[in-house]
Amino acid sequence: MIRRAGPGVLGCAALTAVLTLPLQAQTADTDIEALQNSVALYAGVLQEGLGLNVRAGIFSPLSGSVRGVYLAQQGVMLEVMSPLASSRNSFTEFSLGAALERLSSQFSSLSQDGLGAVPRPDLATLRESMAMSMRVDLTQGPARELLDELARVDVSAEIIDALQRSADAARSLHAMTQLDDAGLSTLLDGMTAQRARVSELAVAVQGLRSELSTQAMPASEARQQEWRERLRTLSTSLEPLQVAALDQARILEEQAAQARLQREQQWLDELAAFESTLVRLVCDYSGGLRELPPEQHLTLVLKGLGDDTSVRREDRIFVLRQADALRCLQREITVQQLQGTAQVYSF
Repeated sequence: MIRRAGPGVLGCAALTAVLTLPLQAQTADTDIEALQNSVALYAGVLQEGLGLNVRAGIFSPLSGSVRGVYLAQQGVMLEVMSPLASSRNSFTEFSLGAALERLSSQFSSLSQDGLGAVPRPDLATLRESMAMSMRVDLTQGPARELLDELARVDVSAEIIDALQRSADAARSLHAMTQLDDAGLSTLLDGMTAQRARVSELAVAVQGLRSELSTQAMPASEARQQEWRERLRTLSTSLEPLQVAALDQARILEEQAAQARLQREQQWLDELAAFESTLVRLVCDYSGGLRELPPEQHLTLVLKGLGDDTSVRREDRIFVLRQADALRCLQREITVQQLQGTAQVYSF
């Protein structure tokens, strides 16, 4: 005789199914909480081991940080912020510090002149300048020849450009600690004096150009001789300034370029040592992530230490298998071999 299952049997099965679901969910939540705790502790150990807990003062921020997050079915990702990201700015060709110093000096000059806004154009001066240009085009004879010679003699713009390049190079050297405050101040003061002298000569050039272009009738021989003497004086005054400015710019730019190469190589050595220390810590403390499945990964994101592109400075990323880290902990492979297993790229 066949017996049917009573309601008591079915009720027990249903009750068991109902109770099992919350128990599984509770277990998963417990695993996640344990993993969160281990990731936080692991990040703290790495931060301490990398020396990122150092403060410049009592109220100063830490020199860096390590923050972790778990990605389901993938593994643990750690973002590593270090002083290497900011020190990298010191050897860029146009460093942020130099740019800020240059901008600051420009604002200072504006404030000294008492001008806080862009001045309104002087229409009378503009009209006179346009009229002078037309008169220059119409000038003929000896005056025309002198104007052409004056255009060749006037190298004030080239001198000002060389002085600016010198100032930029000097500020770069200062940013890379290759030039102290006193040395930078001396150089910039000398350039200011050179600019003032060039401005005086530029005014004299403009005055002679105005006279030559406004000559209404053929000038006398004496007048032409006077113009030639003034032109010769301007030439002998501007030429040594040009030579000195170009030589100074060349020397300072060569020094800045050499200092950048040395600082960049030093930074690369520091980066290599930092990465080596990081991988060694990953090996030594991989047991701290015991809740992380061995087949999943540990991803280290070194912020701002990747490639420099035209768009932004990328991060340098290491992807390691937790199984390999555990093998290193058990001395089945070396730290160098563990580092060799990493997928490394910039993004």
